[in-house]
Amino acid sequence: MSPKSTNLDSKTSEPERFDGTNISSREFLVQVRLTLECSPTSYPSERAKCLFLLSLLKGAALKWATPLYEMGDPILNDFEQFSAALAHTFPHVEDTKITMNKLFELRQGADSVATYIGNFSQLSASLDCTQTTLMQIFERGLCEKIQEALVIQEPPASLADLMNHATRIEQRMASRVFARPSEPYHRPPAYQPRPPTKVLEAAKGEEGEIQVKWQELNPRQQRYLYRSLYNLCRYCGAADHQSINCTTRKDDKPPSSGPPPLKGKGQSQH
Repeated sequence: MSPKSTNLDSKTSEPERFDGTNISSREFLVQVRLTLECSPTSYPSERAKCLFLLSLLKGAALKWATPLYEMGDPILNDFEQFSAALAHTFPHVEDTKITMNKLFELRQGADSVATYIGNFSQLSASLDCTQTTLMQIFERGLCEKIQEALVIQEPPASLADLMNHATRIEQRMASRVFARPSEPYHRPPAYQPRPPTKVLEAAKGEEGEIQVKWQELNPRQQRYLYRSLYNLCRYCGAADHQSINCTTRKDDKPPSSGPPPLKGKGQSQH
């Protein structure tokens, strides 16, 4: 090598080693590029540039790159591709803070657990968080019903286990909703301040006179007469059963022949 060619290399300070969090990947890669440009003969090939970059990694960044080196990944033969992958895996520090805030604020809401898992995984992929931290954030974002169901189960061992638990709980809840038979709702007949039609038809006399007599009855008597004429349950007023079969009764005694007691002030009269 001629003396002229050796002069192309100039002394530069070695870049600070990068662990993925101590500085931004952008600043780190700028330092690496400056070193490579100032020492072109020291790193003549793409492979040499990639190995130099690899030698400056530590911590989580080195842990990420180690399998690439051990498996002889072709990415280590292309400096631009390798540096781009590093920057994508360990984004700018400010970007990381924004992503962490988005992850912390993420909620399942009305989405399915599968959709929530997809959104959560996308945000957490670039973050260097422990399994415990990710599990706490994930559970915090689940809907309240699934959180309550998780409390009575064995604690999950990992984030993947927690995601599977949440998915199974949602599936069981959905199956119960579809399996539950629909029960028809029987609305009790509304109270009428005037005598029912059947009272007018059964009585003989002027409507005004019947109206007066109807108003003279107390609410219990009006209710009993009304339900008897319309063949309703004398206890609750429903049309699909009789008082002998009424499920709202609080005792096992057969209904008396007289009017049932009122169930409280303000109760609908029918």
